[in-house]
Amino acid sequence: MNFKKYKNNFLDYVLNQRYGILIELYSEIYYLTYKLMKKNNIKCVNLPITTQSVSSPMGLGSDSLPYKVISKKNKYEFYLADSMQFYLELLLRVRNVESIGYISSSFRGEEVDKRHLHQFNHFEVEFKYDLKKTKKLIIKYLKYVVKNLLKTHKKELEFFDKDNSWRLNKWLTNKVINLSFNDGIKILDRECKQGISQQNNFISINSIGEKYLIEKFKEKIIWLNNFPETLVPFYQQSINGYAINSDLLIGIGETIGAGQRSFDYNETINSIKKHKNNPEEYEWYLKMKSEKPLLTSGFGMGIERFMLFLIGEDDIREVQLIPRETDLEVLP
Repeated sequence: MNFKKYKNNFLDYVLNQRYGILIELYSEIYYLTYKLMKKNNIKCVNLPITTQSVSSPMGLGSDSLPYKVISKKNKYEFYLADSMQFYLELLLRVRNVESIGYISSSFRGEEVDKRHLHQFNHFEVEFKYDLKKTKKLIIKYLKYVVKNLLKTHKKELEFFDKDNSWRLNKWLTNKVINLSFNDGIKILDRECKQGISQQNNFISINSIGEKYLIEKFKEKIIWLNNFPETLVPFYQQSINGYAINSDLLIGIGETIGAGQRSFDYNETINSIKKHKNNPEEYEWYLKMKSEKPLLTSGFGMGIERFMLFLIGEDDIREVQLIPRETDLEVLP
């Protein structure tokens, strides 16, 4: 999608056949998602998009830049939410709520590129159980959506690539594997050194590395597990310096991020300090962890990234319905 021309040519975009097919697919994904949430007793909520406690703060382990808004009237700063995870964790403390989630816009401060949008559609769920069980439900969800789309929207999927149905049917048969972060680094160090970068004085796996691992294990569905704790945000629980987390690698790379959350006040405050964040900005979150400690885990999925996997493309800018760029006015 050519953003520079969009302002004058937006009607050409919306009247294009591709645009209509994307809407058909997005609509079905949302329908199937809510249907599976209902079947699995996942409560569905809408929540405020503003926050003063971002889940990707400016500190060690942040995977995005928070998007700041300044209130002239009250002279205080707040953010457009990059995630509703903290709210979902709070609502898990409600009586008889075992799991809860939403689909809504999330906001990131990075520049828009092939992999990142300024605003994207975010599907997040938090559960009152451990990460192992959450990962099983994620795979169940993905296969449910893919199977149903192949039944009802095969023609739409094949509009983008005639081999999409064959590829997705094959993917449904692939075995799920778990690859530790350290083993992933070893593979890349031997076979694809450009897939390794430096982050926070630690080595990390970049997008080149993710794509290499996807191709190397193309007959598998890959969970990349247990990152060094300083490569993930403070809220992830960790053991011996490694987070209890998993990234699902499909399509262009990490499409779902999942993790087990810090259990109580001590775990959380220690992690906040270790990640060089300000505890005062998370006072309410720490109060919750202190007074209502709870074993929880959850995940987040960018629906546009999932769409890229479904249609076999690699530029996320081409699957947004109405474009937005960071700090630039785009009309309509």
